[in-house]
Amino acid sequence: MRGSIRHVAAVAVLFHRSAAPVSTFASAAFTNHKSSTTSASNNNNSRNMTCLSTDRYVLHRMDSLESTQDETRRLLREQHESQQEGNRNNKQQVLAVTCDKQTKGRGTSGRQWIGTKGNVFLTVAIPAQKIPVILTLLPLKVGTIVAKIISKLLVDCEVSSQSKVTVKWPNDVLINQRKVAGVLIESELLDGEPWFLVGIGVNLVHAPDVPTTGPNRGRPSTSVQNICHQRTGGDISRENESNKSIGGGVDAAAVATEITAELVDFVHQDLPKDVLSREVVTGWKEWAEFGKQQVLRDVEGNEIVVPIGIEHDGQLRVRGQDGRERLLVADYLL
Repeated sequence: MRGSIRHVAAVAVLFHRSAAPVSTFASAAFTNHKSSTTSASNNNNSRNMTCLSTDRYVLHRMDSLESTQDETRRLLREQHESQQEGNRNNKQQVLAVTCDKQTKGRGTSGRQWIGTKGNVFLTVAIPAQKIPVILTLLPLKVGTIVAKIISKLLVDCEVSSQSKVTVKWPNDVLINQRKVAGVLIESELLDGEPWFLVGIGVNLVHAPDVPTTGPNRGRPSTSVQNICHQRTGGDISRENESNKSIGGGVDAAAVATEITAELVDFVHQDLPKDVLSREVVTGWKEWAEFGKQQVLRDVEGNEIVVPIGIEHDGQLRVRGQDGRERLLVADYLL
């Protein structure tokens, strides 16, 4: 990769996460459009597949996958081979994959992404030439989209006044300072044409136990359902979590569908790049919290910094304990 693609590749390592309201979506949407269903087996994947196809994107839903990132990459390569054989249809169409269960998900820096049935596991593959903003702003936009959808779910279950949804640079989403969603962006090069694989995980019904030490340490987690049921003091066992729904009967497939639709709407914007880039930064700032101490995740000594601003290209401006300011490009905040 060269130039701006190389710039975002450094950021991709860091992240290595007008549609209808989410409550109106349902799994049945996959059968209300041009669709097809197939059954297949690939390694440890159980791929009973339903396909939702629109004029702007294709979303594959499968029962169980090791990784939506890996399956999306496989389908992209398969699509590319088909095009080389003469089928040029939908060459630059957005491709997305979701599944009901993910067994070997990964987060940033190869960390494990713990997944349980009922949560959202989604990858959206976007050709780089369709990204309508500075490439390093893509993670911020994804985080903002997910934050808005999660916020709407909390409104639906009437807990929004007690639950603060925020984004943590560059694209994690928090509820009351606990992590509810994360994003992993990887790239794939096909005949010199780069694609970005935007992996998104949302804790919809299950909040995994996240270690506080070791290579997989992270921020304490929560789930949308946990927050919703705090309103009634309900105690939901893990055995029952995947069988329950939240806020108007919304399930993981519905949320994955809306996230995909919102991302596709974004990449089809025709505003000038500089105008849309400013809108992305402004939109992200509306969900961010500045002035609070945070820990640099992969720096020895647990260095503490305070975010104080965001640059036009998505870099985070922080102040260290020595009072000096600097910009973060490829760092993680715990």
